[in-house]
Order: sequence, then C-alpha cells, then structure tokens
Amino acid sequence: MAQKPIAMGQLKQVLQLQNDGVSIREIAHHTGISRNSIGKYLSGMDGSQSDITGKVLT
Repeated sequence: MAQKPIAMGQLKQVLQLQNDGVSIREIAHHTGISRNSIGKYLSGMDGSQSDITGKVLT
C-alpha cells in the first residue's frame, strides 16, 4: 500500500518528539502514525536540515 503523506503539523510534531528523545514506538503511539512510516520520514531527513526550533540536526 502506498504511503499517505502526513500534514505539516504532524511532521513537526514527529520531529519535536524525536528531538525530545522520544522513541519511534512512542511517537507512533502518540501520533497514530505507523512505526514504519515514522522511520521513513525520519530517515528522509539529512543532517544539513534544521529542525522546527532552528537548531541544525546532526
């Protein structure tokens, strides 16, 4: 099944939770997005981009 895009607000929430040190499993439970989808979204982010707080992700 094709992956359905998530809203920008949900993506920001996922990134903030990850930045706060929350596990992928917990993020999935909190947002209702599957663990695999969250893993794909997070792996698609590279270190040159900044997160929603403006910090550079490494």
